[in-house]
Amino acid sequence: MTLAHDVPVIGRAAAREQETKHHAEQCSKAMRTVADHAVDVGDCRELLEMLGLDATHR
Repeated sequence: MTLAHDVPVIGRAAAREQETKHHAEQCSKAMRTVADHAVDVGDCRELLEMLGLDATHR
């Protein structure tokens, strides 16, 4: 088992970057799904807000 403090700094930075990219992709997919199921723009905005997603930051 590798402990976090045993991972080289470069490895941590790469892992953080990969996690940030994955999070952005998941948010993008969630926003598209919400947009596909929303009745109108107001509904979409409200649903995104409920999920804590901001459509202006992609």
